[in-house]
Amino acid sequence: GSLDLSLDDLFNLEVTSVSKKAEPLFKAASAIHVVTAEDIKRIGARSIPEALRYVPGLIVSRISANRWEISVRGFGGAYTNKLLVLMDGRTLYTPTFGGVFWNQHHTNMDDIERIEVIRGPGSTLWGANAVNGVINIITKSSKYTQGGQVHVGGGDYMADASFRYGFEPKENMFLRFYSQDRYIENYKNLANGEEHGRWNMLVSGFRMDWQMTDDDLLTFQGDWFRNNYDTTVNKNTDKPIDGGNLIFRYSKKLNNDSDFKVQAYYDYYRHKEQTIQVFEAIRDTYDIEIQYSFKLGSHEINSGIGYRESEFDFIADPFATFVFFEDERIEIANFFVMDKISIIEDKLSLTLGSKFEYNNYTHLEIQPNVRLVWTPDDKNTVWFSASRAARTPAAAETTLFMDILGPPPAIQILGSETIDAEDMKSLELGWRTKLTESFMIDLATFYNEYDDLLGQNTTFVAGLPVIVEIENNGEAVVYGAELSAVWFVSDEFNIRTGYSYAHMAAKALMEADPSKSIFNVTEASNEEDLPRNTLYMMTHYELTDSINIDVNVSYIDSVGYSAQFGSRNTNSLIRTNVRLSYSPNKDFEFYIMGTNLQDKWTNETGSGFGYDSMEIPRTVFAGLRMKF
Repeated sequence: GSLDLSLDDLFNLEVTSVSKKAEPLFKAASAIHVVTAEDIKRIGARSIPEALRYVPGLIVSRISANRWEISVRGFGGAYTNKLLVLMDGRTLYTPTFGGVFWNQHHTNMDDIERIEVIRGPGSTLWGANAVNGVINIITKSSKYTQGGQVHVGGGDYMADASFRYGFEPKENMFLRFYSQDRYIENYKNLANGEEHGRWNMLVSGFRMDWQMTDDDLLTFQGDWFRNNYDTTVNKNTDKPIDGGNLIFRYSKKLNNDSDFKVQAYYDYYRHKEQTIQVFEAIRDTYDIEIQYSFKLGSHEINSGIGYRESEFDFIADPFATFVFFEDERIEIANFFVMDKISIIEDKLSLTLGSKFEYNNYTHLEIQPNVRLVWTPDDKNTVWFSASRAARTPAAAETTLFMDILGPPPAIQILGSETIDAEDMKSLELGWRTKLTESFMIDLATFYNEYDDLLGQNTTFVAGLPVIVEIENNGEAVVYGAELSAVWFVSDEFNIRTGYSYAHMAAKALMEADPSKSIFNVTEASNEEDLPRNTLYMMTHYELTDSINIDVNVSYIDSVGYSAQFGSRNTNSLIRTNVRLSYSPNKDFEFYIMGTNLQDKWTNETGSGFGYDSMEIPRTVFAGLRMKF
C-alpha cells in the first residue's frame, strides 16, 4: 500500500486513466490521485464512497444509510451528472437519470487493487460525461487473490460479511469467486425524527485471468447483485433492485512498440418501485471497444473505436405521477486518437488528441485535449492541459413527464428532446515535486467555463398547472486549486494531508416575461453551491510490528444554496475516524473502528428532490479478516 511504499515507489505508481496506457503517476499530465488497496484497508472503507473520503478536491457526503453524494469541482447533489465512474472498464454512469447511484454498485472491497481519481475533464479518452472528473475502479487480477479469505464485521447500525476463494484450474489460468452481504440500519430523519433508509445488499461475482502466452492475456468476469432499501421520505417501503454484468477483455502485445486490446460487456439492471407509485424499470447495456497503440519515431499513438447501446423499458402504473416512453434506446459510437510527441527525450512531451462521439440525442460531440509535460529532473514535473468536454442529456431529461401532486396549482415537469449537450472548456496547470527524500507535494489549479447548462424554465398561467420545462439556460465559471502532501516522518509514522479551494459563479438565464415566470427576474445567480474550502489529514502510526493506528480527520465548508424543490444548506463539518488494528501475521487481522467520533451525529447534506436531510450517526464497529 502507498503508506508502506517509499517516496520513490509512490512517485512511480503506474496509472492508466490519463492516457489509457500505463505510465508513472509522477509524469502524468493530469490532476490524478491513487487510492491503493492498503489505503482502503486503513481508511476502514466497506463501500466505494467511503474509500474516496480522502481524495483532494473530491467532495464525499453521506445522504442516508444507502445514498451518497460525490462530486468534484462543483455541481454536487444526489444526482451529480458530470462525473464518470468506471469499474474494470464498465461505466457505472446511468444513461437513464444521469449520474451514479452508489447504492447499486459494490464489490468485495478486499479485491480492489486501486482507485484512480482524475479531477478535471477526461472526455478525450472516456467520452461524454467525463466532464469534471473520472473515477476508475480497478480490481485485482485473480492471480493475486489465490486461496481463501473471510472478512466479517459488525457494530452500530451495520453488519457485513464477505468470502473469497481463488485457485488455478490449469497452468497460468487463475480464477476467483466472491460474495458479500451488507446490512445497514435506518438513520433518523433530521426534520421529523422518523427512521428511514435501511439497506441490504448482496453481491457475488467471479473473475478469470488466463495468461495464454507471454503476449496474450484473456480476462472474463461477472457480478450479480440484489439490493433492498427504503427511501428517506417513505418509511419501510422496500425498493428491490437487481442486476448483473459480464465483461470480456483480451489484450495482445504485438511487439515491443505496439499492442491491441478489445473489451466487450453486457450490463443488466431492474428496479421495482413500490412506494407512493408503482413502476418497473429495466435496462440492458451492450458495449464494445477496440484499442490499438503503437510507436512511430518520437510519436506514441493511441487510438480506439467503440459502440454502446442502452435499451430500457419503463413500465408504469396508469396512475403513476411520472412516465417515460416505454421503449427507449440510447446509441453512442465513438473514435479517439491521441499522439504523445517526445520533444526532448524524458524531459518534455506534448500530447494532442480528440474524441469524436455520435449519440442519438445531440449527435456529434468533438472533445479535444492538449497536454504538455515538462520533467526537468527526477524530482519535479510541471504539466498543463486545455480541454473541451460535453455532458449529453440523460433519458429523463429528454422524455420526462412528471406530475407533482399537492395543493393547487399542481406542477408539471417536462423534458425536451431538443436540448443540447452541456459544454465545458477547461484550463489546468499542475506541479509535482519531491522536496526531500521524505516529503512530496502535488499542486493542481483549474479554471472551468460552462455553457448550455440544463436548467428549468418555469411558467405560470392562472387556472393551469405550473409548467417547469428543462432547457439549456445556464452558464457557470468554477476555478480553484488542490494541494496535497505526503510526509514520511519515520519508518513508523506517515502523514498525508490535502487542501482544496473552489469558487463557483453560476447563472440561469430565465425567460423574462413576468406574467409567465414565477421568477420575476431575468437572472438567477448562485455562488454557494459547493464548499469553498475542504481539508483532510490522514495519519498512520505503527505502534509495534503487529499493532497499527490510523487517525483520519476531514473538514468541509458550509454550503448555503437553496433550490426550488429543496435546500442544500449544510453547516461546516468536521469528521474524525479512528482505526486500531492487530495483525500478528499477513493472514490475520482484527480491528476496531470509530466513525464520526467528534459528535453523536452529523448532517452531511441538506434535503433535495426525492430525499430528506438525515442524521449520520457516530458508529463503532469491529472486524476480522482471515486468509487460508
